[in-house]
Amino acid sequence: MAQRKVFSHFLNTITKLDNLIHRLETNVGKVHSVSPFSQILDIKQQTEEQNTSSKITTPEINQAKPAMDTKPVENKPEEEKPKVEAKKSELKPPTDADFQQVDIRVGKIVECWKHPESENLYCEKIDIGTEVRQIASGLQKFVPIENMSGLVLVMANLKARKIAGFESNGMVLCASNPEHTQVELLRPPADAKVGERVFLEGQLEKFPQEMQPVLNPKKKIFETVVPGLKTDAELNATFEGKKWMTSAGLIKAQSLANCHIS
Repeated sequence: MAQRKVFSHFLNTITKLDNLIHRLETNVGKVHSVSPFSQILDIKQQTEEQNTSSKITTPEINQAKPAMDTKPVENKPEEEKPKVEAKKSELKPPTDADFQQVDIRVGKIVECWKHPESENLYCEKIDIGTEVRQIASGLQKFVPIENMSGLVLVMANLKARKIAGFESNGMVLCASNPEHTQVELLRPPADAKVGERVFLEGQLEKFPQEMQPVLNPKKKIFETVVPGLKTDAELNATFEGKKWMTSAGLIKAQSLANCHIS
C-alpha cells in the first residue's frame, strides 16, 4: 500500500520528464529511446502483481499453513521500500526559487527556414531585445512554417549547443499533449514588449529584467523546473499553478489545456 501511494504521487512527474526527454530527442532528430524510468515502472508492476497474487492465494495458504500466511506478503515490499524512498528523494518538487533562475523572454521570430539535413528541425533567428539569437526547434511536423513568425517565448539562459550541426542558443517554448502528437507555440499578448522577461503573477519584483546567468547543466535547474510547467484549464501558461505574466498580460496556448510545457 505504501509503495502504491509513492508511485501514484510521482507517476505524473515521471511521465512529464519522459515527455521532456522525448521532446529533446525529437529536437536532435533521434528516435525516442527506452525510458530511463523503466526500472521504477518495473518495480511498480512487480509490486502490483505481488499484491494481486497475495489476494488470490491467501485463502489457500490460510487453510494449509495458518502460521505463515502473512509473512511473504509483508517482507517483499519492505525489502524494496528503501529503493523507492531513494527515488522519491531525487524527485523533489520545483520551487519558485528554481523558476526565478530560469530566464524566459518575449522573442520575435524574424526569420525561419527548414534545416537542410533534418526533417524535424526549423532554424530560426529570434529577436530577444538585446540581440538576435539563432535557435533550432523540432517543430517541422507540428507547426506550419507560415506560422513560424511573430511573438514567441524563448528560454534564453540555456547553455548553447549544436543540434544537427546548427548552433542553437535557446529554446522556443511550446505546449504539447501527453502523447506528443500535438504541439503548439505559446504566444504572449500582441502588445508585449520584445525582450521583456516573463514573471509569475504577483511576483514582478522577484524577476529582474537583466539577463540572467547561463544555467549550469550540472545543477539541473531546467530539469527540476520542467515538471512544474503546464497549461491550465483556461489555456494559461503556469508554473506549479501560478500564471506566467508579461507587462501586457497572460501567456496562452491556442487549444491545449492542462498540457505539459517545454
